[in-house]
Amino acid sequence: MREIKKRKTVCPAKTIKAYTPFLPPTATPASTSTHILISLALFLFLLLIILPPAAGAAGTGSDEASFSRGGVTPSSGDSDTTFLFTVTLTAPSAPSSPVEVVINNRSHAMSEVEPQDTNYSDGKDFEYREKFEAGGVIYYFRCGNVTTPVSTISVTTPKIIKWHIDVAIVAGLFVIPVIYTALLLRRLMERTEALTNTVAGIENHLTEQMTGKEIGIDVQVKPEAEVKPEKRYS
Repeated sequence: MREIKKRKTVCPAKTIKAYTPFLPPTATPASTSTHILISLALFLFLLLIILPPAAGAAGTGSDEASFSRGGVTPSSGDSDTTFLFTVTLTAPSAPSSPVEVVINNRSHAMSEVEPQDTNYSDGKDFEYREKFEAGGVIYYFRCGNVTTPVSTISVTTPKIIKWHIDVAIVAGLFVIPVIYTALLLRRLMERTEALTNTVAGIENHLTEQMTGKEIGIDVQVKPEAEVKPEKRYS
C-alpha cells in the first residue's frame, strides 16, 4: 500500500494593523482660559438682562442721584383731605430728568420747595398736593432711572352727621332758654345804664346847687307874670 502523505497548507502571511481608537487633541492652557472668559462674559450678560435695576440706586445715566425722606402727609384721610407728597433728592448737580411722583401709574411733576436753592449735593426738597376719591392709592417717587419703593395710603368717604328728631328737640330745648336769658340780660343792662345816667344827672344838679349857695350867689326865681283880664267895651 502506498503511503499517503499529508501536505500542510501554508497561508501567505498578511500584514495585520493594530486598531488605534480616536482621541481628541489635548487642550492647551491658552484655549482653556479663553473658554472660561467667554463663559463668564455670557453669565454676566444674562444677569444684566434678567435682574431689574435696584430701587433707589443711580441708573446707568450720568446722574448719580438718590432719594431720601419720601412720604405723604397725612398718611390717611377722606376724599376732602389734601395730601402732601414730599421727597428729598441728593445729586452732584441738577438732574437731567424731572422729579416726579407716580400715583396709580400716573406721573405728576413735583414742585421745588425752595426754587432759589440750586445746590443738590446737600439735598433738595420737592412737593406735590392732590385730593383723591375714596379707595386705595399707590405711589412712588421717580427721577430718571432712580425710584423709591412703592407705598400705599387709604382714602375713605367723608363722615356725614345725620340729625335725628330727638337730637333736634334736645338742642332746641337747650338753645331757646339760652337765647331768652341773653335777651333779658341785655335789657337789664340797658335799663341799669339808663338808671345810672339819671342818678348821675341828679347828683350833678344837686352839686351845682350846693356850690352856688357856698359862693353866695342868690338864685332868684322870677315870678310868673300876672295875667291881666282884658277890658271889654260894651
